[in-house]
Amino acid sequence: MMELKCWEFMHRSDQGVCIVNPDLEIVYMNEQACKLFAVGDQMLYRQFESIFDKMFQMITTVNTALCNHSGMLIHSAHMIRYNCFSFHQGMKMYLFIAFDDHAVNESTYHLVELTPREKEILQAIAQGKTNKQISTMLCIGIETVKSHIRNLFTKTGVKSRAELIAKIQLDYGTSSFFED
Repeated sequence: MMELKCWEFMHRSDQGVCIVNPDLEIVYMNEQACKLFAVGDQMLYRQFESIFDKMFQMITTVNTALCNHSGMLIHSAHMIRYNCFSFHQGMKMYLFIAFDDHAVNESTYHLVELTPREKEILQAIAQGKTNKQISTMLCIGIETVKSHIRNLFTKTGVKSRAELIAKIQLDYGTSSFFED
């Protein structure tokens, strides 16, 4: 009986709740999550996919059953705060993500915030530089470059360099972001 009440509580929660498997298939989604995803925005899907990919990579890299990750996404005029954690049921692994979706008015809406180093790397990517060239140009290790690029992908919800450049140009409305 208690189990049924927990599921009913989760289903009617004010927070969005999703459970996904390693194939990124949705096992469960409550009413709030359905409302958010009903919009059908591919960029939002990619941002959540990126979060799930990062979590599954973290789980396999550190070889642990328990991992968690929290953050914030800015999507259209919405700020989505999320908390994601892993759990196992027998031999099967799942991710549980809970999130709050809040409307943001135009005066408080901010584009993706990038560190100065991320901006330098983004400009180098826009110039067509390879990881090795970026590493040499900025006097940092190649693994550090890769880490910054992964962070850029996660922050922006993209999966490729071309998509990253297009997203930044779209968000800022001009290619002037990439000029010196």
